[in-house]
Amino acid sequence: MGLISLSKGENSAAHYNRIFLKILREVLEEVFGKQAVGVLLKHMERRYNLRWEETPENPELFAEFLKKVLGGSSSVLESVIVQRLRAELDIKEGERLTDIKKMRRIFIERERQQIS
Repeated sequence: MGLISLSKGENSAAHYNRIFLKILREVLEEVFGKQAVGVLLKHMERRYNLRWEETPENPELFAEFLKKVLGGSSSVLESVIVQRLRAELDIKEGERLTDIKKMRRIFIERERQQIS
């Protein structure tokens, strides 16, 4: 997988968020299908007051939502999401959605160093 390029005028955090949301949508649509994902996201927004765009900054809440919806099966989906994200970002750390904030920090710091 190739890393998604930084868009003009985009900061590192926004770049990470865009990558995260792209991967998250791909995995969810592969597992549930496009229509079901739309229903899930509406439920997430109503029940958890979590908008799609806010998911990268609130991975714990998203993980809680998945656990409520999928029960124990949520850990398998979490693993797939994190593995894809690790591959896309070329980051070795991270096992669960609760590790996403750490992965985000690593990515942003590494990207800032590359820009400097």
